[in-house]
Amino acid sequence: MVDNPEHYNQGSLETIEVIEASLGGPTSDKAKGYLTGNVIKYLSRCDYKGKFLEDLKKAQWYLNRLVTNFEDNTPKPKEGVWTRAHAARPHDSPETAKNMKI
Repeated sequence: MVDNPEHYNQGSLETIEVIEASLGGPTSDKAKGYLTGNVIKYLSRCDYKGKFLEDLKKAQWYLNRLVTNFEDNTPKPKEGVWTRAHAARPHDSPETAKNMKI
């Protein structure tokens, strides 16, 4: 079983929750790096361990965790603070770009 194995659930918190908290929270750069690293680890070795599908599912689990953490916790930029997320993208209409707060 890839999702929530018993040996990762001793007590009230899952091990992944403790790891994320110790790294500064689920959306910290360190937690993002940890989760991304696990995705890369399982994808890079899936052809060599004899457990191809299991390693793909493990990579998928870490990727899903990363996506969920950021879907639920993406910090909203402060008004008047410019970030790359505010920059007009090539596919934005001129009207959209003009109305962006920078």
